[in-house]
Amino acid sequence: MEKFKALLEKSCVKILSAQGNLLGSGFFISKTEVLTAGHVVKGASGCIIHYPEIEKSYSGFEIKYSDFDYAIIKILDSDPIQCVFLGTDINLNDDLLAYGYSAENLYGENLILTLEGASSNKEGVFKLKMKNGQVSKGNSGSPVLCLQSGQVIGIICETRSRLSAEGGYFVGMETVFSEHSALRLDNREWHLQNPSWNRAFDLEQTELSLRNETWKKAHFDVFYGHHYDVEDILIQPSYRDIVNKFEDFSAQQNQVNFFERCAKILKEQSVLLLTGPYGSGKTLLTKCLQKRLIRNGHNTLFIAANTFRNEHNKYHDLKQSLIKRMHNQSNLYVLIDAFDELQSLEGDQGLELFEDLVSLVSERGGYLIVNYRTLMSDDFKEQYGYLTLLLRTALNCAEIKMINLVEFGNSEIEKWMENYSRLRTRDGDQNVLRMEDIRNTHKHFIYGCHNPLFLYIVNQYYYNQGKDINSIENIYDLYAKFVGDTVRGKFSMETSVGAKALQQIVSYYLDFLKEIALNIASHSPKFAGSNVDADNFLDDNIELMGIPENKTADAVKEIFNVLIPYSEDFKSKKIDRVLLNCYFFEQTNGVWRFRDNNILYYFISEKLFSCISRTITAVDELKSLPEIFGELKPAATVPLHPVVIELLLRKTAAIKEKDRITFVSALRDLISNEFILSVPPNQSELHIDQYKINLDIFLCILFVQLNQESYTGLTFFFKRFTWLLSIVKRVNHKMVGLAKRFYKGARIIDAEFRRVNLKDCNFDQTYLKKVTFIQTKLYDVRKDNSAFVSVKYLLCDFAYTHMNQINGDIVFESCIINSLKFDENRGAIFLTFENCRIEHLEIFGNKGNKVYLKFKNCTLVNVLVKDARVKQLYLETNRIEHFQIETSKVNLMMIANKFKDEEDQFDIKHKVDIIESYFKPEDMVYPVKETSDRVS
Repeated sequence: MEKFKALLEKSCVKILSAQGNLLGSGFFISKTEVLTAGHVVKGASGCIIHYPEIEKSYSGFEIKYSDFDYAIIKILDSDPIQCVFLGTDINLNDDLLAYGYSAENLYGENLILTLEGASSNKEGVFKLKMKNGQVSKGNSGSPVLCLQSGQVIGIICETRSRLSAEGGYFVGMETVFSEHSALRLDNREWHLQNPSWNRAFDLEQTELSLRNETWKKAHFDVFYGHHYDVEDILIQPSYRDIVNKFEDFSAQQNQVNFFERCAKILKEQSVLLLTGPYGSGKTLLTKCLQKRLIRNGHNTLFIAANTFRNEHNKYHDLKQSLIKRMHNQSNLYVLIDAFDELQSLEGDQGLELFEDLVSLVSERGGYLIVNYRTLMSDDFKEQYGYLTLLLRTALNCAEIKMINLVEFGNSEIEKWMENYSRLRTRDGDQNVLRMEDIRNTHKHFIYGCHNPLFLYIVNQYYYNQGKDINSIENIYDLYAKFVGDTVRGKFSMETSVGAKALQQIVSYYLDFLKEIALNIASHSPKFAGSNVDADNFLDDNIELMGIPENKTADAVKEIFNVLIPYSEDFKSKKIDRVLLNCYFFEQTNGVWRFRDNNILYYFISEKLFSCISRTITAVDELKSLPEIFGELKPAATVPLHPVVIELLLRKTAAIKEKDRITFVSALRDLISNEFILSVPPNQSELHIDQYKINLDIFLCILFVQLNQESYTGLTFFFKRFTWLLSIVKRVNHKMVGLAKRFYKGARIIDAEFRRVNLKDCNFDQTYLKKVTFIQTKLYDVRKDNSAFVSVKYLLCDFAYTHMNQINGDIVFESCIINSLKFDENRGAIFLTFENCRIEHLEIFGNKGNKVYLKFKNCTLVNVLVKDARVKQLYLETNRIEHFQIETSKVNLMMIANKFKDEEDQFDIKHKVDIIESYFKPEDMVYPVKETSDRVS
């Protein structure tokens, strides 16, 4: 950095008013040209350019202004000691160095900043945002150097705050080059004669306009603030040897060390083709290959192929620059990352470049290492078939060996996690994320982690969220980060240097992915027939869903029309489908598909959330109920799926309380006025409006999940919902299961379930207060981890129902209990059974929390109390056939007319038959309830 500071200082000038006051800064870009911010010199007649390095001032010059707030000053008699090196290579979060003058420091100062992203003002002028540094008055016109690429990539034009270190804005060099293309050549000519700037890079970071990423240790941080190298988490990859046919996946995986195998192939044929799907680690392994070559004393050149894609008008110059580099260094190893990016070049330039490289390798004795994504489109098969033929001819080989990388399996995930955890532990972290944590979070979570990039993001997210295991339980946030980071990274080259808006392109592309996800869901039998376990909602990805391109033609065409027209030059170029492929989304064999079905579900949940957002806005704007309902209607055509709803609920859980109340209030009004649940129970199957039913189920699920207030005033809501499900069952029984799944986690207060069938419903983690179930069938119902406050079951029928780890008070009156089980209560539970017939009842405690039991006028066929701390057992006028207590503590037992209270607790370990007897009613005492409103 110190070398660059000195070079910038030697390049910079002060711009003074005629009276000698500081107006701003500037810098030499060629022998006779200075670049500065336009507002610094605009309207400042008689200004002076002072060059501190040689203490010389200039007053006679010509100024060219631009509408983008920069100006070029032409000084005919200047002879600078140093000019900056201009370029356009910049990525988000790159470190920036600026040098200039300010009112506080007239002798010059350095600024250290970070690139944050793109911005635009009200006139539509795009600029780049910087953060983490104080831009002061006078810094306008200063050069901005990217420490990663070694190029001056812009001119400071504005501060974000005069009072604090919030950064500022600068005009990107791509904007300047778009209006003054000759500047690049003038700048290049100066540096050809004065190589001091290039010598500032220890590893020859820049070869003119060709971006050499040899300098870059890794393409991502192992973790923030780390001092480790990417090789520290490297594991041996799984791969196959492929001969001649890149799409031959039938070959067995090779067990030979990956790097040894690469060295052997390079020795045999001078060219190594490394293939693999998105996110399989091609870039990381290519970089690791290069690092090993450097350690062995070899010259290397690492190039990201999108460098060529970005420089559409300079392709020929870039190619010549590369050819020159290979001529000047014998036995040079050229490594090209993501070669398939070249498919977007005009005509056959990508293939021409490859031909030139192969020829140079053959002539100069160099080596070529190329990685590319394996995409099964006809165009790719044809082109890579041509490449193998080209290599066989140029290198005089009978066959061309390639390496095909395979995504992580469970063993690779475990090894990677061990390496990452080991580094964390060495760095002082004890609460590390381990393989078993991922397995325990969600049953199918591990399938998403087969993509190394997603696995890395899971780990990053966990540590950035304070090492809280709940952070990775929120799958929505993880997929949102994975999708967002991937798409922003994908389009960083198209949107770098401020001439295009990153957020706009990302937004359009994300909208495109949502539409594709909807198309896939609407046409996929797997989507419509999915049935997901209640305990786990992620897809196992055994069968990836996709849709032929001809069924998505309109959406594909629309996204191309949006992404491409950013410049006239870009419009005229060949744009291949490769632009739409990314780590989690691809076109293969004419089919669009997501590499993880759960990402498809994520995009559909995003589509549904947009309806919720519009509804909240409509309420805030005081629109009528029909207008509000209109904002929700688009959700009618969105297919529902358990994973979609699960992800959506995690999204809605994060909305502001005010917005939740607004949305729930709107749904309550729509239900009360029968916009929702207006389907009559006797509607014939021929006249069922499936879209309306789809919408009603979706909105009822949301209402049950988001409503935290009383159900008072909603007459027979749950009865009406059950009627709806009885209709749905005729056309799609899966939808019934979907609806019954999402009572879980709800908060139900002052409600009545009357004459409904709750078979297979899931009330896990639900809070119920003053809820009455009347003549309700509860077969295979789950109510685990729930809280009950004044809950009553009247004339209900139970079978195979579980209430595990609950707390609260429940009254069962005149019920038939065929099979009911309580297990490990979390707090005190009060269970009252009156006038019930109990065929089979099991109460398993945890010997820690209290259990209060009352049986009155019941027939007890088979009751088992085990491992429980029974605070009070009360039986009155029951008919008992079999009542067994095992390994439990009983403090107070009242049986029939007999009142029994001893100092020592009862400890009955084996079967006990309790014979019926009587006692006076006035002697009966039942304890005060010790219940909780909390659901863990």
